[in-house]
Amino acid sequence: MADVGIVGSRGLLGSYILYNLLDMHDIKHVTCMGHDRPCIEHEKLKVWTNPCLMRDYPAYIRKHKPAPDILFSAVSISSKEVGGRENQRLIELEGVVRIAKAAREAGTKVFVLASISHFPLGRDPKFLKMKKDLEKAVESIGFEHVVIVRTPIVFGAPDEGSTSSGRFLHALGNVQGIFSRPSMQSAWQRRAKQVARASINAGLDALTVPNAPPISVLHSHDMPKVARRRSQGSLRVVPDPPVSRKQSLSL
Repeated sequence: MADVGIVGSRGLLGSYILYNLLDMHDIKHVTCMGHDRPCIEHEKLKVWTNPCLMRDYPAYIRKHKPAPDILFSAVSISSKEVGGRENQRLIELEGVVRIAKAAREAGTKVFVLASISHFPLGRDPKFLKMKKDLEKAVESIGFEHVVIVRTPIVFGAPDEGSTSSGRFLHALGNVQGIFSRPSMQSAWQRRAKQVARASINAGLDALTVPNAPPISVLHSHDMPKVARRRSQGSLRVVPDPPVSRKQSLSL
């Protein structure tokens, strides 16, 4: 059984990762790290809240051994929420890299990073560059295994990273009620569940399967198959996490 940690559990994808981790027999403990407590209590769950998480995590993980076998990062925050792209970069790139380095030094074997598809349509080039820089930085840290999960959607902020044309289309959809329809919301939730399950299974495979590659990239077309690998075992359907719009932009 694995001990795991997660940072970024308050966003849509992160909350589904957290709920599914807690529901799995393969997982012994889950350490959730963020600015606020998650909206759940569970016997497996250990919570560490700190408004200066990115700064203080190295000291925390040195004191709380053993380090998690797998660390999941699903940090997704809007640049508007933090006052601009530079502050977003400090959190999503430099902060996550700082956490990843501390985890590696403490003994974490597998790092699972929720990234985004590199397909450029409707994406801000600066946003894509930040995500690519984060992937490269994490890959170079020296984990036994790194799993990059390239999601087609920025879970947490629907219009984050969009170009002006992308934002226009999203605004048009909101005006017409497209994104507020239950069918559209449920589609987002189904996709988030699938990506969460695929992320978990890929992380467990990296930890337990002999000769697993040191770096693996999970693309959108891979996720349905990977998500089903443990669906007949311990990975069960769990209730939808109570994620609000405000929570979806949080760590």
